[in-house]
Amino acid sequence: MAVPATVINFTCYDQLCAAMRVRMGDRAQEAPLLAGAMAVGSATVISPLELIRTKLQSQKQSYRELTDCIRSAVQTEGWLSLWRGLGPTLLRDVPFSAMYWYNYEKGKSWLCQHYNTSEPTFTITFVSGAVSG
Repeated sequence: MAVPATVINFTCYDQLCAAMRVRMGDRAQEAPLLAGAMAVGSATVISPLELIRTKLQSQKQSYRELTDCIRSAVQTEGWLSLWRGLGPTLLRDVPFSAMYWYNYEKGKSWLCQHYNTSEPTFTITFVSGAVSG
């Protein structure tokens, strides 16, 4: 589940940040903060899968019983029950993502200036991501 969540998050961030930088003009340096906060849409997609995985583990069921678990949850509690816990997840993920991406981009920019390079190297990208995280 980490792979789809990461792909969705990074793709959303990249697209949002690029679009916002163009539209924000003088305030383009704040685009990573806003794009990072908005890019957590992956939590909305992954949340039902996490809930079902947790139910399967707590009830000691196998993944072969996945459809039965989903069907049971929807029949007893409705479709929206699959997104139970999304609110607290977003309260955790939105601030983290906003701060992470803002600091990542600032760190990358600062290190590129410091080492007088126009494109970030692997090391610059790695250090920026590690410090931001």
